[in-house]
Amino acid sequence: MYSPSPSVYALVAGLCFSAAAPFAKILGPETTPLMLAALFLLGSAIGTTGYAIFLHLCGQKRSSIEAPITRGDLPWLFAVTLFSSLLPTLLVVYGVAETTATTASFLFSFEGVTTIFVACFLFREAIGRRIWAAVVCITCACMIMSLGDTGDFGLHISYGAACILLACFSWGIANNCIRMISGVDPIYQTLVRSWVGGLVLFGLALASGEMLPSIFVFLCAVVCGFIAYGGLASIFFVYGVRGLGSARATAYFSINPLFGIVLSMIIFQTLPEITLWIALPFLLFGLWLLLTEAHQHIHVHDMLIHEHRHQHQDMHHDDARHVHGPGNPELDRFGYHSHLHEHETVAHSHPHHPDVHHWHEHEKSR
Repeated sequence: MYSPSPSVYALVAGLCFSAAAPFAKILGPETTPLMLAALFLLGSAIGTTGYAIFLHLCGQKRSSIEAPITRGDLPWLFAVTLFSSLLPTLLVVYGVAETTATTASFLFSFEGVTTIFVACFLFREAIGRRIWAAVVCITCACMIMSLGDTGDFGLHISYGAACILLACFSWGIANNCIRMISGVDPIYQTLVRSWVGGLVLFGLALASGEMLPSIFVFLCAVVCGFIAYGGLASIFFVYGVRGLGSARATAYFSINPLFGIVLSMIIFQTLPEITLWIALPFLLFGLWLLLTEAHQHIHVHDMLIHEHRHQHQDMHHDDARHVHGPGNPELDRFGYHSHLHEHETVAHSHPHHPDVHHWHEHEKSR
């Protein structure tokens, strides 16, 4: 049975996230930014909880196909909750309130730039000249959009654009932290960070004397939160990071500005400003460089013991080396399962990404 590739998961995550800016713009006038951010994260938590219950009722035992959260994962999970849920959600709702949905959607492409910088300089992920050229192109595009956001091309960045760019920087940190726990069940990860982030922001909103919006606005925020602010977007993105690494998964995810721009034009029935047409070629060329990047060389896998969702039709879990015991779970309908397993030392060459099996050092960027 067909199982989506990591690149497909990352693209679908970007498609889900493209609704973030337009719907924040629609719902923003109906409540305060703090309450809206809280409802988005609670929507992610409620929707993901419902999805987990549905899977359980369908007979899917998560422990047999996904690795659980361990004590060693908690620091990374805390960082992801802070930098992927709490801070950026607040920054996005405040930023979208001060700019157009089209501009905000476009500026989300800067997330890929910050993710690549953090992946290279803090997490030592191999980044080649092609990716750096893409970073320059996307950065130029974002600068054009942010400087012209006020309509006068003045040499200053608007408040709304600054909030969006800071949110992208926060996501850049979070995306690399997600890589460190990408083997953990994405549903468990999303549940923890959505409930924690949502309850913290909701408590702050109530303590500030803010009131709940109407039932209709509440339900719309919950649905949007489950689709774009965590929920489906987060679950699919973790699957992408697991197979591609943080930088390259974010490259595919960075298609979301194009979806967001089109969705904003349809919803608000407006034509984009001239700044978008100037910046769009830089963005498209940068995305093309990212999406067509390849990486192959002879590399050595040291002996490794870990647990994650896997199948046996790849180069790292073949039946010759991957031994099963009587207590290992059965394969699911996609041919996957999860259990603690050992990899022997091996050297080989094939196209690869910095996924859960390729965190090796490089003599130079390729």
